Amino acid sequence: MLSPVSPASTGYSHGKPAGSQPSGQSFSDVLAQANLPGKDLYENRQPESSPPEPSSHEKLLAELAEYMKKTPIEHLRDQILKAMDLTEADLEKMDAKDRQSIEDEIARRIRGKIEEQARTES
Repeated sequence: MLSPVSPASTGYSHGKPAGSQPSGQSFSDVLAQANLPGKDLYENRQPESSPPEPSSHEKLLAELAEYMKKTPIEHLRDQILKAMDLTEADLEKMDAKDRQSIEDEIARRIRGKIEEQARTES
């Protein structure tokens, strides 16, 4: 036999379904007050509008495009700076006298490489 059910035990009273919004509150206010399982997961997720991480393929294409922008002399300069354990940023931080000394050494090494290559091609 079924036991009688009171409207209070069902959450349904006065013609309003269980969980209906109290007047004056928006749905988002009621949702924010609710203690729902998994609510934290929804609130802490990343916005969908954030750009996706570039794939390794896209990164390689970007590196190749950057490489192709440089002239052979610029690549040679990069190699020389690397051999000297320096970067362009390091050069920018140097005082004018030290930087000029390094620039002169780079120019000397570039001339040497060009002359060496000219000898081997002839």
